[in-house]
Parts: sequence; structure tokens; C-alpha cells
Amino acid sequence: MQQLDFLRRNARWLMVPGLMTLGSGFGQTFFIALYAGEIRAEYGLSHSAWSGYYASGTLASALLMMLVGALADKIPARRITLLVLALFIATCILMARLPGVWALPIAIFGLRFCGQGMMSFLAMVFAGRWFVASRGKVIALASGGYSVAESLLPVFFVFLMGVYGWRNSWLVAALILVGLSLVLAMLMRQERQPQSDNDDAPQRQSGMNNQHWTRRMMLGNWVFWVAFPAMLVQPMIGTTLFFQQVHMVEIKGWALQDYATLIPIYSLTGLATVFAAGALADKVGVSRLLPLFLLPLALCLVILSYGTTLGHATIALVLLGIMQGAGGAISGLFWPEYYGTRNLGAIRSVATAAMVFASALGPLASGFGLDAGIAYERQMLIMAGITVVGAGLLLIVALGTRRARA
Repeated sequence: MQQLDFLRRNARWLMVPGLMTLGSGFGQTFFIALYAGEIRAEYGLSHSAWSGYYASGTLASALLMMLVGALADKIPARRITLLVLALFIATCILMARLPGVWALPIAIFGLRFCGQGMMSFLAMVFAGRWFVASRGKVIALASGGYSVAESLLPVFFVFLMGVYGWRNSWLVAALILVGLSLVLAMLMRQERQPQSDNDDAPQRQSGMNNQHWTRRMMLGNWVFWVAFPAMLVQPMIGTTLFFQQVHMVEIKGWALQDYATLIPIYSLTGLATVFAAGALADKVGVSRLLPLFLLPLALCLVILSYGTTLGHATIALVLLGIMQGAGGAISGLFWPEYYGTRNLGAIRSVATAAMVFASALGPLASGFGLDAGIAYERQMLIMAGITVVGAGLLLIVALGTRRARA
């Protein structure tokens, strides 16, 4: 009954971050990579050329995130959200009317900056700032938007590409974002202040050592430099798996349409896991889950490397969903719990920019590796080793900060 009352009182504010993460799907790698075969064929691009264009646009978006992310602490939520959506819509139209390969990095930049960058970033900032006692559940609800996007968009847009062509499908994406803008404008007509979900008193949660950390303080502390490389494993390797999904399907001898029908299994697994991880983190704290969430990814990579059937792919996608779901909740909770909420926009802008950077580095390295003769199956085993190292670094952080979090 208490939970139902919480949902009723906060329905508007719960919907906003969830809808934003859903809309971010048009700028996420899992979606853009669906067009890899069509774009490479139309412009005659090699693996390294395509990944280079993708990386250049993504890296530029990461740099801009560093500059504008702190604006989330200064500009009202509704205004900055609608500004980002306007740019997002324009970029989708640019993709539909792409005049030549020279414009590809510009389009990629807009999609990555708006989608994976600002829409994701703002959703988690709002969720982390607006709620205190049930932050884990709220971030889980927000992260659920990713799972819905991953479940619905690939199947629907692969169908659209087959019927109307890849360019026209981007016009449909633009129309969907127009509708989303109207809904968010209505939901965010009032500004919500930071508050607990148990009362209406404005609150700012402190971080380690009961401090409200600034960006400079965070960058001068060892925790960031040990945790951050490990936190980058998820976007770097997860992005690479989706970026190379067309190539993987080709080398495994599977049909893209058959593989796309498995994506909802991954998405539903991620959706279930993000709620479970969010609820568990509210009870036991995020630090206890921190060293564990990457381990399913390592097993996923090994199975995909050696697997030969769609059954193997199904098992791997379940494991990937577990990692992405748990990672979505844990990475969303890590920053406010460790560094507080007063400067959350400035702090998360560094994190988001670096994660966008990592999402460019993974596909770029993989593309050049393929052109250099490093088989994708071997690459996945290397990535599995990196994942295990990342889990070890997060264990060091969890154990080394117990006193600071007491």
C-alpha cells in the first residue's frame, strides 16, 4: 500500500527519466549499429573506416559533454530537456537526408551527444537528485527505459528498413521524438526540487566522509581513478558487442532477422535485473554489489566466442542482460552515494563524457583489429580478460572505502 501511494504521488516524476532513457535509444549503439551494413554498402566503407567515422562523432560528443554537463545544475530541467530533444530531432532528419559520407561524423555526433550523452545523463541526474530514500528503485525505473528501447526498437526498425528503406526509417524516429517532446513538456511543466520520497523537505545527500564532493575533489581522490577504469568496461565492451553485431551474425552464419528476435530476451532480462538490483541496493548499499555486476559479461563473451548456434547466443544475451541491468542500477547509484547530490550534474558529466569516450574506443579498436586480421572471436576472449580485471578493481574500491562510507 505504501509503495502504491509512493507511485501515485510521484508518478509524473517517475515517468520523466524513464521516458528519457527510452528516447535515448535512437542515439545508442545497439540502434545505430543496425544501419552498419546499409551505410557501409552505400558508401563503400571498410570496418576500420566505419568505426573511425563512428568514433570521431562519438569522441566529439564526449568532449562537448565535458563542457556542457554542469549546465544541468543551473538550467531548469524542462528547458534543457527540450533543447536537447530539438537537436535530437534535427539530427534524425539529417540521417534521413544524409548528403554524403562527409556528413556522417556530424550525424553520428548529434545522435551520440543527444542520445547516449545528454538524454541518458539528464535522466540519471534527475532521478538521483529528485529522490533520496528510494533512489535505487527510481533509478531502476529510469533504467527500464533502456530495456524497453532495446526490446522494441531493433525489431520494429529492421522491419521498417526492409519496407521503406534505411533513410526513411530515420524520419519515423524523428516523429517519435516529436511526440516524446510533447509528453515531456507536459510532465515537466513544474520544476521539482530535490526531496525525499517520504516527505516534502528539500534534501541534499552527502557522499563519502559526509561531504558534498565537487568535481575537483573527486578528481583528486584515489577512488575515482581506481573505480573509473572499471566502470568504463561496461560501456566500452557492451557497445562493441552491439556495434559488431552485424559482423558477428555474418561470421556465425546466422540471419540478422533471427538474431534481432533474440534481443527482447536480453532486454527483458535486463529489465528484471535492473529492478532487482535497484531494490537490493536500497537495502544493502551499492558497494556490496559493485564487484559483482561485471562477471556475467565475462562469461557472456566466452560463450559468444566459442558458440556456434542461436541457442548459445540466447544464453549469452541473457548474461549480457544481467550485466546491463545490474550495471544500469549500480552505475546510477554509485555517483550520488559516493559523491553526494549537491554537484551531481558536474560530477556525472565527467562520468558520462568518459563513458561516451569508452563507447567510441571499443568499436574503434575492434574495427582496426578486424582489418589487421585479429578475429572477432579472439577479440571477445581478450575483452573477457579485461572484464575480470575490472571486477577486481571494483572489489578494491568496495573494500577500501568502507570507513569513508560509514
